[in-house]
Amino acid sequence: MRKLNKKKVKWIIKQLQKGTKVSEIADAMNITIRRVYQIKQFYEEKNRIPELKRPGRKPKEIDSKIKELICTA
Repeated sequence: MRKLNKKKVKWIIKQLQKGTKVSEIADAMNITIRRVYQIKQFYEEKNRIPELKRPGRKPKEIDSKIKELICTA
């Protein structure tokens, strides 16, 4: 599986609009056919490119007390 960026998702949508087979798009991008259908469904429902989420743990906010300690140190 490969991670998709906005440019690659736009390319997938263009190919779908041209009428390229879903299996060919999936092979070219090295992703599953199901993922191509998910992108297609999202685009057809909302008429915009899906938002790509950043992987990994969300950063925690630093407490104001801790910020003061760091600034005074």
